[in-house]
Amino acid sequence: MHQSMSVGSTVLLVVIIVVVVLAFNVIKAKNYHYECPKCQRHFKVGVFEMVFGGMLRVQFFMYRLVRCPYCGNTEMMRAVRDQDEDKNL
Repeated sequence: MHQSMSVGSTVLLVVIIVVVVLAFNVIKAKNYHYECPKCQRHFKVGVFEMVFGGMLRVQFFMYRLVRCPYCGNTEMMRAVRDQDEDKNL
């Protein structure tokens, strides 16, 4: 009985962690963009790429290994919070 409660608690903890990570990535995808240091163009990473691509990509706080869709440059880029005028990127 005690062992099943421990397994249930572990499963619940894993589910909570997955939900929090997914929510963080969805919020970040909707509210942040990246600026390529090579061509200086701004671009957004889609929610699908942020959630599922993020699990396989190198990330460190607000930096992420991304590929610029304009020039093809791949490097660690900082996520920049969108301003009101940037909402249609």
